[in-house]
Amino acid sequence: MRLPNIRENPTPWVVGGAIAVMIVGTACASMQQPSESSTRPAASAAPDSATLVTTSSSTTTAATATPVPAAAVETTVPAVTPTPQQEALFATVAAALPSANAGDTAPSSGEYGGKANVQGYLQVVIKSANTTWDRFFNGHGLGWRGVTYDVTAGSDVYNSKCTAGVRPNHPRTVFCTADNKPDGAFALPEQTIRGLWSAPKADADLAAAMVASGEVGHLAVSSLRRQLNLPAISNPQRQLMATCLSGAWAHTAYPSGSLPTSQIRTALQAASKIGDEVDGAAVARIAGDEGLAAWRLGYITGNPGRCGQAYWR
Repeated sequence: MRLPNIRENPTPWVVGGAIAVMIVGTACASMQQPSESSTRPAASAAPDSATLVTTSSSTTTAATATPVPAAAVETTVPAVTPTPQQEALFATVAAALPSANAGDTAPSSGEYGGKANVQGYLQVVIKSANTTWDRFFNGHGLGWRGVTYDVTAGSDVYNSKCTAGVRPNHPRTVFCTADNKPDGAFALPEQTIRGLWSAPKADADLAAAMVASGEVGHLAVSSLRRQLNLPAISNPQRQLMATCLSGAWAHTAYPSGSLPTSQIRTALQAASKIGDEVDGAAVARIAGDEGLAAWRLGYITGNPGRCGQAYWR
């Protein structure tokens, strides 16, 4: 599968109804919101009707956070006891990511004309997660190849090497290592994810962010395994690891104390209704107490190494 060329200072464009953006270079101070009226400039053709997107660096946007009563927020780290082997495997990367600044929060879908612009919102979340992992991997002397993804929308059809014919109403997100070796790529079905907004906006925003950042988490899992020469990880442990890494991204995007545990649980439950596929195998997103513990471990500690020590087995 041939990917589009990466260019400096690109503009967003629409591909078959799907938002596509490429970012390369040093992290910028803020991100422009995508324009739904953008048109696609000339680019290399891909064999699939859907075009994969590669991003390599970006930053989050800041917005005013809604204060949450202290009593509604639990800050106790979930109890997980790693084995000595697990501690040793991740000792070199057991460091916390930067915390979000007070008053900042993750992008809101309401920033796009007062209603959920699913494509634009997913794009911004992915950019933010990409920045997080770019800084993490490079900060530990490792490499980060950027995020390669597709948002299937309108008449778009994404033909993954793992799952052919992924359309906007596909019931699951799709992650496939073979789509962009060595670490993988993923597809997000826009219509299916749009269904999350039948819930209150704040819960839907968080659930959609969990879905998107969880797929970037799968990409980080692949990259960690390759670069740290880690043993294979299979489901459900891989899904728990991706869930924990989603929480670690949220540590950089949501200020401490801005997400009550009840909202996290509700959002995880909503996100779990959207299935996932990893290298051709259908897997369930993990909610309930187990999923909550994994996501909160990442969110509270902001430490990807702790995620690995807890779930890489």
